[in-house]
Amino acid sequence: MNTLNELKLDSSDLKFRYSGTAEHFEWNDGTRAEHQTHDPDTGHPLWKVRVTIIDPIAEATSTATITVPSLTPPTAPFDSEICFDGLTVKFWLMNGTMGQSFKADAITTPDTTASTSTSSKSSKAKASA
Repeated sequence: MNTLNELKLDSSDLKFRYSGTAEHFEWNDGTRAEHQTHDPDTGHPLWKVRVTIIDPIAEATSTATITVPSLTPPTAPFDSEICFDGLTVKFWLMNGTMGQSFKADAITTPDTTASTSTSSKSSKAKASA
């Protein structure tokens, strides 16, 4: 798989609506790994957070899965608004197919700065705020 550099995203104009969380597993040659994938930086389990992305400026919506490290599954009430700390995108090319993958350091709610992730990056960012 060929990948480009990760790009940090400014998502301040977007809204994210929560629709679920699942464990993240690596796949190799069509076979799913036996154990949940862990973040190489924090050692925390990785979770796939499903969201609907709302772009009020373009008047458009899309769905995405964003990978987040967390000791516990990130949760929110269904269809509630959430935010992402450290949101990035990585574009990839594999066997002639292009795609992108999203990841974030943590999820938060719009009315609080408390993170559902205990990643060291998020904790340091919140402590300096």
